[in-house]
Amino acid sequence: MLYHLTRIKTAIAAMSMLVALTFSVSHTIGQDANPAALKKFVTSDVIGIAYVDLDNMDLGEATELLEKLGFGGTASFRRMQERLPEANKQIAALKDAGFSRGYALLRTSDFQAMGTSFVFPLAEGSDSQKAIKTLQNVVVAMSGEDNDAPSYSAEFRDGAVIAAGPDQFDRLKNDAANDTVDRSDIWKSIDGGSLGVVLFGDDDSRKVVKELMPPLPGPFAKLDGELIADGTKWIGFSAKVNASPELKIEIEASDDDSAKVYEAVINDGLKMAKFAPQVREVIPKSEVKFVFEAIKPKRNGTRVTMSASELTKDLDRLAKVLAPQVKAARAAAIKTQTKNMLRQLILGMLNYESAHRHFPTQYNVDADGKPLLSWRVHILPFLNQMELYEQFNLEEPWDSEQNLKLVSKMPMTYWDPRGEAFELNKEGKTIFQVPAGEGLVFNAANKTGFGDLTDGSSNTISIVAMPPEQAVPWTKPVDWNVDLENPLEKLKAKGKKEVVLSLCDGSTHEFPLKAPDTWRRFIGPKDGEIVRFSEFSD
Repeated sequence: MLYHLTRIKTAIAAMSMLVALTFSVSHTIGQDANPAALKKFVTSDVIGIAYVDLDNMDLGEATELLEKLGFGGTASFRRMQERLPEANKQIAALKDAGFSRGYALLRTSDFQAMGTSFVFPLAEGSDSQKAIKTLQNVVVAMSGEDNDAPSYSAEFRDGAVIAAGPDQFDRLKNDAANDTVDRSDIWKSIDGGSLGVVLFGDDDSRKVVKELMPPLPGPFAKLDGELIADGTKWIGFSAKVNASPELKIEIEASDDDSAKVYEAVINDGLKMAKFAPQVREVIPKSEVKFVFEAIKPKRNGTRVTMSASELTKDLDRLAKVLAPQVKAARAAAIKTQTKNMLRQLILGMLNYESAHRHFPTQYNVDADGKPLLSWRVHILPFLNQMELYEQFNLEEPWDSEQNLKLVSKMPMTYWDPRGEAFELNKEGKTIFQVPAGEGLVFNAANKTGFGDLTDGSSNTISIVAMPPEQAVPWTKPVDWNVDLENPLEKLKAKGKKEVVLSLCDGSTHEFPLKAPDTWRRFIGPKDGEIVRFSEFSD
């Protein structure tokens, strides 16, 4: 029986969510994974296989480890922690249905098909229809709010549930015995973790790499297309977390000479990195030698291995080593996420303007002029949130009995990505606000279109990421009421030196918290004063 899995984040979401969340006790794929379950599906155009082991899944252990290493300071991480019980429930359901592992078959055609193929071996005696339905439910549950992905189909065949999008499914389900390639030697060679990926290429991809790979600079010059295409059998990555968590990269070369080249290139690259100023800035001086000795490659015949096992033996020391990098990476990630959310919001706003010939007003009003619902509600149809939008009564205020219940359903597009803001997000409070006031783009009295932005859309602020203490219920008709005499007053926060915002042309920027006159001119849409970014550094 064929099941059509629609409105899901794709089967990739299931695999990637498991891979992202899954670290568990070590499991050797070479010993326990049955290559025969894949053999009929690994055709000559498969260039790699990703895998995840469900048998020893411990998501709690994974998140505890990540938090200990300092990766827990974002709202997405907090949300992941909150969803752990549900994730464990879904994993238990998969195992109960007869699944133990999942495999993704990677092809170059995946880019064009916007998706890949999956094989889920099923335990003998399992109910295949129940298993497929369980898989469908798990994928939907793990899809979150994103239902904008292509449809996938699933079918039981040759002892496994196979799943793929329309462009890949026929190829996956058809018996292509004459076109299969036996990769069991790879499985026998890999002492993997509970998740990983192995890349081995095909004739076409190797040819492309050999002919088109550009020369690399400095110590990487010997890492050329010929070495990768002709001197490499496969490259694998695996991860495991237990009492001794580990990350491992392995390269199986075609011959001893190629393996020696890989070893030399990696060593030269590490030597250069060891003395790089950027590395010295993020790794404590006392730990530099320890880190680079720990990840030094080891060669055994044609196999070159880089392992982080020496680093992970002492998690407290590793946390100390990682602290500066993690702090910087977390700050950069939060800034990037904030910009991405602003891009989605301003795109929704621009699409609203295109449909209505004006930007949304700050809020709509009733017959008596009473504010009802924020612009954040009115652009929902342009954020792929029509189902939520239709639950609002647009003729009632935000805190009416019907509308107030929807505050807790705030879309993640309005979330503050910082971990400390997680509770605010759950309460339905947002930092994303427009500069509101008389004569500005956003007010209830006037409908402003592009033609009214006489200063230019690239000179006019649209949406601002406010400090968390300025967060408001996302449906409430409240925003940044600008005091043009002191425009920076409400933007300042402890330790904050800049503000992330978008302009009416759709671009996102980081404005420093200085030069109030420059800010004032960016806020006004038609004050006749053209402003340049360089003025912030004057």
